[in-house]
Amino acid sequence: MSITVKRVVAYEISDSNGYPTIEVEMLLSNGFKIISSVSSDNVINTYGKRELRDNDMSHYMGLGVKNAIALINTVIAPRLIGMNPKDQVAFDNWLNRADPSPEKGKWGVNTTLVLSQVFTKAGAYCAGVPVFKYVNDLYRNMFRSELVLEKVPTPVFGMLAGGKQVDMHEFHIIPSSSLTFTQSYEMAVDIFHSLQVLLDQLNIAFARSLHGELIPMRNTNMEMVDIIFDVLQRKNLKPGRHVFLGLNFVANNYFMRGKYTLKDRPNALSTAEYYDFVADLIGKHSVLLVEDPFASDDLDGWRKLFVNFGEQIYIVAHKFIGDNLDYLNQMETHKMYTSIVLKPSYFGTITDTLKIIYSAKKHEISCMISGDKNDTDDDFIADFAMGVQADFIKFGAPAQGERIAKYNRLLKIEQMAAMQAAAARAIRQQALHATPIPKKFLDQIKK
Repeated sequence: MSITVKRVVAYEISDSNGYPTIEVEMLLSNGFKIISSVSSDNVINTYGKRELRDNDMSHYMGLGVKNAIALINTVIAPRLIGMNPKDQVAFDNWLNRADPSPEKGKWGVNTTLVLSQVFTKAGAYCAGVPVFKYVNDLYRNMFRSELVLEKVPTPVFGMLAGGKQVDMHEFHIIPSSSLTFTQSYEMAVDIFHSLQVLLDQLNIAFARSLHGELIPMRNTNMEMVDIIFDVLQRKNLKPGRHVFLGLNFVANNYFMRGKYTLKDRPNALSTAEYYDFVADLIGKHSVLLVEDPFASDDLDGWRKLFVNFGEQIYIVAHKFIGDNLDYLNQMETHKMYTSIVLKPSYFGTITDTLKIIYSAKKHEISCMISGDKNDTDDDFIADFAMGVQADFIKFGAPAQGERIAKYNRLLKIEQMAAMQAAAARAIRQQALHATPIPKKFLDQIKK
């Protein structure tokens, strides 16, 4: 007899920054409970999807989710009783029919996603496989396309953030892809703590960003890069060999009236001048990845960078795609980026997210699966990234509980994958050395 949904209950909980979010508990017919919570980027996210918030200023400054909780508990939950959790595609289609608006203005992207997410977890339990394997199977069944579970995605670790002092948004380190995730994580933790020690030695005050990165009280972009390279030198880590630099520009923040205003430069820069600045950074500092290096409206800048660096580094579109959604549906014709940032919270259901990932892979666009700034300790996104074999994951600094939960899950996934690979090798080896059964005995067995 198949396991079905017996009860669904939603609660209002707090995310990593003290704002309300939704947690859902699903009770299955065999008595097993599945729990999932949803993170948040903004009330209206980059891709234009809207969260359902109360707008009651007497409750969490209007950001409460009591209306979403009531919607789930009184309207949606009764309809889920008796459903098979393995019917993910049918369930997500039902969610989309219930709220067909492009911006999820009726139920909210937070409401649909937390339900889709808990359904995926429950489906994995019913199938008797880890969540990452279930997501991988779901992808294969939806698109008749195999994604071999080879390795944990390459991590992009947040180290420093610009804050209000520096133009660029984030400064990342990317360990060499020749390292295992376990080795990469150890390196990132070592560098992160060494950065704190260095800042203390230099008497540089620092705060922390919402993603956990350090925010040194410095005034220029190059000072931030120099701090990271100082630590790399002290740790005998060679940039371009052991570790690479990743830069999240969010150039929209300093693009005004057609020019880029940087603290590194005395005058505002034209697109051509700013391109030279970006190209110089890439050439001199072992940069592997740049995210939103040009403003969303500066298509000439994006095109020029793609032509000259598209085969050397990863040019990542995030806000750029969010501001130009048509480019997401026309990946093959718009040659301006080589990678995109994706989060399930941008689309509202797991299967809708899988559709975008399938389209990206079909057009040879790499995918970076990212966490949210207002996060929870739910580690679902780690399994999801592994299941779709994302090229990169970006969960913030190797610090703070909600970030560490994802990294810890990836450490376990890598161990599980290694044990499964070792077991498979042992079985193959045993088969190769097995004593063949004589034909006369095989004939007797058949009789």
